[in-house]
Amino acid sequence: MVNQDKPHGAGGYVRRHSVPIDHMEQPTTVALLEAGALMRSLLVRSLAEQPGFAVVLAEASFAELALHAAGLPAPHLVVVGCEATPADLSDTELIGQVRALWPAALVLAVTNNYEVAVVLGGVRAGCNGMDCRRLTDFDQLLLHIQQLLSTGVYYPREVAGALAQPPPAESGRERIRRLLNDTQLHILECVCAPDEPTWSVVADRVARSTGCVGENATLMYARLQVRGKPGLVALGRKYGFGQG
Repeated sequence: MVNQDKPHGAGGYVRRHSVPIDHMEQPTTVALLEAGALMRSLLVRSLAEQPGFAVVLAEASFAELALHAAGLPAPHLVVVGCEATPADLSDTELIGQVRALWPAALVLAVTNNYEVAVVLGGVRAGCNGMDCRRLTDFDQLLLHIQQLLSTGVYYPREVAGALAQPPPAESGRERIRRLLNDTQLHILECVCAPDEPTWSVVADRVARSTGCVGENATLMYARLQVRGKPGLVALGRKYGFGQG
């Protein structure tokens, strides 16, 4: 059995794992999306050591995954560590992008958050399975993957319980906190301040460039469905943002 690692930039690498034809003609191909270099390396090693698995991509970000996926056959399984979520995406949006990239693949999300809203969001975005622990027990992860491959679905007890519950009523403030990432929430707190700061002042307060703040503001307008800065400030203040 031969493994070949090919450097693929700082974010990750492609690993082609060949399986002897007399043992298995069609291995289960796996793509990994995991931000942590150590966790990514351990996942690759753990899966590559299992008969019948071939890790074809292992990347730190969705952008790298999409770039290096070009020209490769779709994998059978994609394992998504939700800590790989970019600053401008929610976990649900990340899962949705993976699903859009490979519509036929099985998607297993690994997260440390199994709140009802998060679980339902992952399911609606196209998850086939969700493991709600940051796993270091790789034998356990392999069992979960085997179940997913066997049945097409895997949700642990915690997630199954969440799926059985009706989604809780969501307040306006909770909705905003769900739709925005930490950087955007910080921006919202600052822009709603009583002194009505300009965007350049907001940028100084959040320690970001004005360009970065402007890009995030555009995303915030779309996600919160408001018209420009006045609408953003009015909505934020309505739900208690900017009070320090």
